[in-house]
Amino acid sequence: MHQNDFEQYIRQQAHHLNLPLSLVAKKSDMSRHNLYKLLAGNAVNARMSTLVKLAYALQVHPMELIRHAFEEIEFPSYTNTSNLEPNDASGFIRDVTIPDNTIVKPGQYFIKTWEIQNIGNINWKDRFLLCVDEHLDVSSSNTDFLPPSPNRYLVPKEKKTPIANLEPGQTTQISVEFTAPNIPGSCISYWKMTDNEGTPFFPNIEGLSCQVQILYI
Repeated sequence: MHQNDFEQYIRQQAHHLNLPLSLVAKKSDMSRHNLYKLLAGNAVNARMSTLVKLAYALQVHPMELIRHAFEEIEFPSYTNTSNLEPNDASGFIRDVTIPDNTIVKPGQYFIKTWEIQNIGNINWKDRFLLCVDEHLDVSSSNTDFLPPSPNRYLVPKEKKTPIANLEPGQTTQISVEFTAPNIPGSCISYWKMTDNEGTPFFPNIEGLSCQVQILYI
């Protein structure tokens, strides 16, 4: 690996976030001295846990940072043949708003925002995030089980929202406007990345979700 490549990537991402390296080190649970040693030395020898913490401090998917750290090693191509596109991969970064089990009021309006990253090897273009709640199989062998009624679902303002075109390594944030049901309880809504016709790019991956707790407060 060319040491400068890894160092340049770290410095560029820190600059993009307006984070001094001293703060990057603190967020990564390491000293500034150790961070500089990592940048100046061979990142291949770094602990995987250190690289993961550094990735989260820089708000990138850990796999993206690991690929920069191990650039000389030839990783296998993404081989999930069920993917709509070969060498395609998506990474979840964080819940920007409404983390899982956030408490909301019945009937409350809120905006859920996810941050994802293109961690594959192809450009993303004309992609969408599609609500798939209506297609979920909630059947059970237990005859006493009743699937949730539609009035217990989260209600999105739009069931399809565009995803920004991304080159490999780039990140984006996606927002969906929801209205909580008027019945208290736990609710979850599932979303998948699709093309314009609704065909999922990653059919065997759960996708993104929004889970809230509706309480009378």
